[in-house]
Amino acid sequence: MRAISKASPKRKIKGRVPYKNFRLHHGKFLRRPDVPSRFNGEASPLEEYVKVKVEFFTTLRDITGKREEAVRLPAKATVGELLDSLSRRYGPKFVEYVFEKGEVRPNLIVMVDGKSIALLGGLKAPLKNGNTVAILPAFGGG
Repeated sequence: MRAISKASPKRKIKGRVPYKNFRLHHGKFLRRPDVPSRFNGEASPLEEYVKVKVEFFTTLRDITGKREEAVRLPAKATVGELLDSLSRRYGPKFVEYVFEKGEVRPNLIVMVDGKSIALLGGLKAPLKNGNTVAILPAFGGG
C-alpha cells in the first residue's frame, strides 16, 4: 500500500482516523483496500465497469436530493444490482419507497432506455455502458 502522509508526532491519534477511506498504520495513513478509489459505485479500478445514468422523479428526487446521477457498476451488472447499490447509498427511505416484498413496487415503473424492465427480464435485465435508467411513478388518466 502507498503511504499518504505521516501522522504528526505532536498530535496524538488514538485509533481515530480523520479520513473516511483511510486507516492508520505505523503512523501513516493508508487507503483501505476494500474502498474503491475514484469510483462512486461498486467497481474497482482494475475491473471492467459500466456507467449508467439514473434519473429520479417525484418522491425519489426528495429522497436522493438529485434529479439524476451517474453510477459505475461492475461489468455485466443488472437492474437489481443497480437498485441494490442505490439502496445502500440512500438508505431505508429509498428501500421503503422502491421495494415491496423484495420486488419493485407495482406503482413504480423502472425503465432502461425508455423500455420497461418488465419487457427486458425484470430485475435481472442486463445493463450496458451508457444506459439511462429512469425510476418513475406509474401514472394513468381517463
